[in-house]
Amino acid sequence: MTYTTIEDPIAGSIKYKKIGDLTADELTGAVVEDRIVTNQVDPTTNELIKISHYDLFDEGTNTAAPLSESKRAANGIDLYKVKYVIKNKGEADVVTGLLAVPVGIDAKNLPMLSWQHGTTFPANESPTGIMKNDQLQVRPPGSVLEGQIRSAETLFNLARFAGNGYAVAAADYNGLGDSKTLQYYAIDKPTTKATAGMIAASNVILGKLGLETTELFLNGWSQGAVNTLFLERSLQNEGISIAKTAHASTFSSLVASVQYWVNDFEGQPYWLTTCIPMVLGSYQEYYNIEGLMASAVKQKYLRTAERIYEEKVDWDQVPGPEHAGQGLLGLPLTGKKMLKKEFRNDIREGRGEFFRRVVQNDPLTEVFTHPSRFFGGGTRYGHTS
Repeated sequence: MTYTTIEDPIAGSIKYKKIGDLTADELTGAVVEDRIVTNQVDPTTNELIKISHYDLFDEGTNTAAPLSESKRAANGIDLYKVKYVIKNKGEADVVTGLLAVPVGIDAKNLPMLSWQHGTTFPANESPTGIMKNDQLQVRPPGSVLEGQIRSAETLFNLARFAGNGYAVAAADYNGLGDSKTLQYYAIDKPTTKATAGMIAASNVILGKLGLETTELFLNGWSQGAVNTLFLERSLQNEGISIAKTAHASTFSSLVASVQYWVNDFEGQPYWLTTCIPMVLGSYQEYYNIEGLMASAVKQKYLRTAERIYEEKVDWDQVPGPEHAGQGLLGLPLTGKKMLKKEFRNDIREGRGEFFRRVVQNDPLTEVFTHPSRFFGGGTRYGHTS
């Protein structure tokens, strides 16, 4: 299907095309049916065990009740890929997002959920990667979780909200989806342009489809929870009404989070050190802090850190750690082992251009007038997940 173009006087040039549809049963089934191949073997059959997406996020101390009938999808959805233009550092950047529209319901006035996804490294793990040519996209054989649907956390929001009468707008962010920039991880201005732009573009498209939105809800997970804080601060300052917001497993204070990652982190979860290059690379690129990555990361880990930020890693083929005490890609488990002592001291003592920019972006500087909830994990490191 080709893109339909809309020239809107406020939102600018918008393109959208339908990339698939899912029935209520397909939505719920994608969540609860066993589809993901684990590395565990069933001793009775000697076959690899499969689990559901619901089981994947229902582990350890974070146990949840079985998905009740009331929480299953009640209606089907149409899915659209959206392209819109924002300005990044003075240059036009075509970014993308996913719009889910409920079908089979009578309402023409829909509540809208703006969904902000968590950290992802490859471009096709952002919301628009969830479906292509009317097929749910999954991780291939050889990946750690073969059969997992791309952007699985987006799947949950589609099933719970779009499958129950909400329009759902989900930006891919800068550097993901079809964006040609690098990622700007944990930086307010370019990220908020992408998320706010997706809301504006979605409202224009919904109008073209004969629909209107009523209340606006915001939801974000991990990095997306921080991006939700960025977004709601901006919308509130513009006088745009927000009904409610939710933030799950968020590093709400960037200052405290960077301090934790650099100096205090004790090694769980094992993948966290792969996020450090995303922050350093983003601030180096966006704020032109020359040599930041090299000044922070020990030489033996520097090229790996650069490859992570430059999106030169095939994450589908990255195995889990071979031994206890290891992170991914040969990185150590902690920032203390990965980063240079001088850099860690600068962060501890609040010095340097990088730290100044982190303070500038810290989202917890507003008093919000709308109801807002924060959800942490069930372990001591849940807030970093």
